[in-house]
Amino acid sequence: EPVFSCPLCEDRGYITKSSGESVPCSCYQKLYLEQLYEFSNLLDDGETGFDFFEDSFYSDKPNRERYQADISPRDQIAGIKRQCLAFIEKFSDKETPNFYFFGPIGTGKTFMAKSIGIELVKRGYSVLYLSAPSLFSIIQQYRISADRDAAENEQAYKNLITANLLILDDLGTEPKSDARYAELLTLLEMRRGQDKNHIAKTIISSNFDLKRLFQEYNERIASRIVGEFQALQFIGDDIRMLKLKNRPQWI
Repeated sequence: EPVFSCPLCEDRGYITKSSGESVPCSCYQKLYLEQLYEFSNLLDDGETGFDFFEDSFYSDKPNRERYQADISPRDQIAGIKRQCLAFIEKFSDKETPNFYFFGPIGTGKTFMAKSIGIELVKRGYSVLYLSAPSLFSIIQQYRISADRDAAENEQAYKNLITANLLILDDLGTEPKSDARYAELLTLLEMRRGQDKNHIAKTIISSNFDLKRLFQEYNERIASRIVGEFQALQFIGDDIRMLKLKNRPQWI
């Protein structure tokens, strides 16, 4: 008698319900989820995700001079979290906007973007997380790849376009050049076209506010982000430094 890894579906990947409907088996779903995590570059480290969100690291005291905002960092991040959860629930809607997260270092931009990505992976969407230097490296390798690497580099570049959610982290940390500005503009344009028939949303995080964005990038890129992305400002103190300060000191 054959010995199956999964006795439920006998390794077919699908099971037939009493109604006659064929549905994916739990083993198939588990393997598929593992593949999605591997593809995404998201590390589910047990410390990232909305279940681990702590607003206690954000001050509940407004300070216009310090934070350049009229409300407290805690109220601000609470509003951002609500919009992020709404983004997940309405992810498949055509009207759901892209996000541009901006604010000082350590205010939770990457955490929030990754938390969105993890939730969407759990729901079966393809998510791709990349830092800006890594993204431009993929594009460069695709442009200059030799024949033996062409297929692999072409697939990596294609993933940038077709992923249901592309998270581009730390925009502004990549080396500056007009060629890279053109590549970013092309990628955003291709993803916009992809989104018409296939879900292709984008989240960009950066330390640049909108004014600085126009200063650092050419007007076409900056106006594209301002016009097609919902900008969410992160304010507060550097959470990494706060955690380091609160860490027990061992002698």
